[in-house]
Amino acid sequence: MPIEQELEWLLGEASEEVTTSITEGLEECLGRLCEKHSGFKLVVSSNNSEGIKGVITRAGTVIQDADILLKLHSVNKGHPFTVKLDHNSEENVEIPLTQVVDAGNFLSEALQIATTAFDDMTHPHKGEMARVRISELLSYVRSAIETLKEPNSAALFPLQPTNTKLFTDLPSDVAIDFYLKDSTVITDVRAIEYLDASGSGFNALLGRRRSDHAIPYNGRRVIVHERLRVESQDPNLISVAVKLNTLETHLEVLKRKLDVVLAL
Repeated sequence: MPIEQELEWLLGEASEEVTTSITEGLEECLGRLCEKHSGFKLVVSSNNSEGIKGVITRAGTVIQDADILLKLHSVNKGHPFTVKLDHNSEENVEIPLTQVVDAGNFLSEALQIATTAFDDMTHPHKGEMARVRISELLSYVRSAIETLKEPNSAALFPLQPTNTKLFTDLPSDVAIDFYLKDSTVITDVRAIEYLDASGSGFNALLGRRRSDHAIPYNGRRVIVHERLRVESQDPNLISVAVKLNTLETHLEVLKRKLDVVLAL
């Protein structure tokens, strides 16, 4: 088959796949990620202790509600206490999941490219243009995949303080983060102690001053006494991760085919 004819056939195949299955896949992922609907309740439970028990609700790009029973040895004299989002406050009581927001932005960019990638197939360098577009699509899909896998440390403890105004009855010596890890929702709770300016206090077990373990947090120095980290399986996020991996594979195949033909 002549090279020009093979390129035409390949561009037709790529156009069909990008404008149908790739576009539909991106739209499906965006819907599962970002559309609020009524929210999806996720169980929060520590397996081997009574440390965390409760439910959180993910609605699109936010944690819309939370009702969590915590039991930390170094907080509230070890007695259980309940933490909820304070829907009676004047604050916007939704906790943003920045990873979902960022992944949605990447997919929106990809969708815009997918719907216009093959609009001009009369261009003399249409093969190279198609390869560039598919490479851009692949880059955005990969960025979305990586974003859902790992949180940005700048948005978490100790760099980002907990907004205690969002919660009812949250003690000042408790820090809570919500984020994604490998497409599961993580509830990460720390019991902390604020040190005075001198860093006074002595850990008899370690034979060291407490300040040896202090870290900066919220403009002060703290030590972490306890940490409870719980994973909650979110079926929509898992489905999105699987779909994005499939889209990545399809785009990789299309790009390799174009690389081969354009190299002839």
